[in-house]
Amino acid sequence: MPATIQGRRSKAVACASCRRSKTRCEVLNPASARCHRCEVLGVSCSYEVNPPSPGETATPATPAAPLVSTGSPPSSTSSPDSSSSSRQTSLPPVTTPNGVSYWTSPPLMAVRLETTRSQSLWSFIPQALDWSAPTVAVQTLLQQAAINETPPPLPNDQSLHDVLSPAEIEHLIAIFISSYTPWINFIPLRGPFIDLVCCCIAVRHISPSPRLVKLTEEKVARMVFNPLMFESIETIQALIILSLWQGDGKVLISMAVSIAVNMQLNESSKHVARLKAEGQLGPELDEHMDRARLWIMLANVETLLCAGSHRKPTSSRSELDLTLIPYFTPSDPAEGRDARIRLLAELFNATSQGINIKPVAHTEIEQAHTGINSSLDDLEGLLRVMLPLSVISDHDRFHYHMLQCIVLGCRQLVLHRGFFLMRCAFGDRDLSNFKLWFLELKVHGNSISVNWGLDTVRTAEALLTTFLHCDSSTLLSTCPDIVFVSLAFAGSLVIAMRLFVQDRMGLDLRGPGEKLLERTAAVLERIALDENHSAMRCAKVIKMMLKIWIEQKAGGGAPSSANMVPSYAMGDFPGYLFNDDDFWSNLLGSTMSTDMPT
Repeated sequence: MPATIQGRRSKAVACASCRRSKTRCEVLNPASARCHRCEVLGVSCSYEVNPPSPGETATPATPAAPLVSTGSPPSSTSSPDSSSSSRQTSLPPVTTPNGVSYWTSPPLMAVRLETTRSQSLWSFIPQALDWSAPTVAVQTLLQQAAINETPPPLPNDQSLHDVLSPAEIEHLIAIFISSYTPWINFIPLRGPFIDLVCCCIAVRHISPSPRLVKLTEEKVARMVFNPLMFESIETIQALIILSLWQGDGKVLISMAVSIAVNMQLNESSKHVARLKAEGQLGPELDEHMDRARLWIMLANVETLLCAGSHRKPTSSRSELDLTLIPYFTPSDPAEGRDARIRLLAELFNATSQGINIKPVAHTEIEQAHTGINSSLDDLEGLLRVMLPLSVISDHDRFHYHMLQCIVLGCRQLVLHRGFFLMRCAFGDRDLSNFKLWFLELKVHGNSISVNWGLDTVRTAEALLTTFLHCDSSTLLSTCPDIVFVSLAFAGSLVIAMRLFVQDRMGLDLRGPGEKLLERTAAVLERIALDENHSAMRCAKVIKMMLKIWIEQKAGGGAPSSANMVPSYAMGDFPGYLFNDDDFWSNLLGSTMSTDMPT
């Protein structure tokens, strides 16, 4: 590569791979033979002076390496150093001068970078992902961080008792009830299927059990083909548990909702209201009350799993559902379960209000602004109610504290939706000749982008900080998978905003963002139950993004000292930062998709 091709280059001298993908091409390490993107992706990098003609077929890029090396193909002759284990080996980490080890392998490119990508907030992630559905985008990265093992042939087990002894079953169920039931807010029934599910989740604290996983998957597969045979409260509870800790949560929870509707659980609140009005305070009322609680919790879980995925929940909470459980300060675990069901119902209603706002024209942006801010205000009010519970309660303090993480995770999704609506306000019109389009998006003279941008960074950092304040490593490992997805999304926001500001403005956003992410990744690694636990995969993704951030900061992305803008704390940014058209135009462009008004 010519020595003169350094730093950011014009499109005329972009490498062949970046030109085909229509992405930014820059050399952050002058000593490297490849541009930064090609080096991260592990693809070939060649600099052709003239781009190929329209009729010329480009040579396909070399497939990218995965997050975890797949190793060499099996051969007939084993080397003396080969291991009998089927676990794949990670690439060795790189240790920086400050002693911090970072994940070195580039992300698996499940989607080839053959589509046009604007230089957006997410350009630092070398993969074409739809960030208008941030939950799905992050889940894709987490799935790529998994270690795929080929288990040995497993016995054809027919029941839980083929795998575990009665004593082992009781021990695992006791672990599940003590550590996991505060998340689901009900005490599981006992039965063959739900016992299997509880043991399958709890056994991770002892040792992974492929036999239990296989048996559980086979039972669920039978339900898919003949759900009418499995309609029961036990099945609904079991599917709620599986959706939070194993498998495709959105598919499993949708099955549970379908069964619940067939069993008319969504009508339970009406029966409770009728029985109370008639003064019938007996076993029938208690039964319908339990069914109503289960329906509300089911709807809460479905909203949690669908938020940020473009998938609409099939369940909903009625006005009667919301008033079924009056709010009170809980004094024991049973009251705590009811209080959390009520708070989560209000939380997800407020979240749905924000993330379901439809795109509008720029002349009507005030309407969308009002809706987003109304949702944010409701979330702020719920956070105020939740904050003292982890301090004043004598029970479930950890789970009250984690409610704050869930609120902050929902808040960052609502803010993300706000940015999406800002770009959609101009439809699919070409704004290339109108670079100050976003300055029109003001309400009462205030820039929407400034207020929401600051709030987004504060919320993401608050989520990571709140998570790190938890003082129980054992209980942190019980978090539902979607909590780790929310943490990874927060980490991506912390990095993306700083990288973008540094790249576009040469501005150093003051704050310990790097240390915050290092600590988060370290805690996630410590609490992970195994290499494929969601906590470990989240740690790998955060370290991958952190490595990119450190490389870009050290590789010439920072401006010279003569042009360096002073460091500013959040809240005191100079006004010209928010009047830079390229900065905010590219930032808002990160949420472009086909969901735009015509």
